[in-house]
Amino acid sequence: MHCVIALLRRSVIVCVLSALPVSLPSQAYDNGRSPRTNGRAQVRAAEPLNPSELFSRLATRRQWQQAHISRLSVIRDYTVRNNKGKALAREVVLVEYRSPGSETFTTRSGEGSHYILSHVFHRLMKFEADQVRTETDRNSLINPENYTLEVVGREMVDNSECLVVRAVARRKERDLFTGQIWIDQQSFAIVKIAGELAKSPSFWIKNVHFIRGYRQVGEFWLPSTEQAVSLIRIFGRETFTIDYHDYAINGL
Repeated sequence: MHCVIALLRRSVIVCVLSALPVSLPSQAYDNGRSPRTNGRAQVRAAEPLNPSELFSRLATRRQWQQAHISRLSVIRDYTVRNNKGKALAREVVLVEYRSPGSETFTTRSGEGSHYILSHVFHRLMKFEADQVRTETDRNSLINPENYTLEVVGREMVDNSECLVVRAVARRKERDLFTGQIWIDQQSFAIVKIAGELAKSPSFWIKNVHFIRGYRQVGEFWLPSTEQAVSLIRIFGRETFTIDYHDYAINGL
């Protein structure tokens, strides 16, 4: 019986990680329901911005960044923890991207559950590499066909004055989310996204909340941290994180 429960638990983790919006080169939750502000300025009113103009500026910024990154490398630290905070598995990986359509993963170190290392982390990496080959950028899904957007205020995130945008998925699909996007109002780069998947990837998963942070590296905005908290029936909370560091862009 113990083996059956363990296998079921691992299968649930696979479903969670496969459903998350993976970041390509393009914080914690309060009681598992809403992202903390970490003492940052509260949201305040912003002037209205036409949603179609907002979509257009986001797309222009994304396309500019994609056009100006020919090579990129970064160290990623993948970790899965259980509801007691114990690390079930960790893997440190060198990710190297070459335009167009090439991404490789080289493991630097790995420890913990062999099942998670082999069937979760490696499966997630393969899924992302396939996306890069087909030039499928998850952030490109933030378009009028998939979301409604509404500017609800402004907020400082680190040193960026951001528009706070409410994003609502038009359909209940695993690849979409409902939540908030923080957008740098000077560059229209995405600084942070927080929300929950529009559709649960499995009956066993009650919901998945995630937060993704970006930071400026030279002229570019790139992922810095990702965290997903899933509430799983019977088992409780599982947390998946990715930390990004040591970026090198275009050989620099």
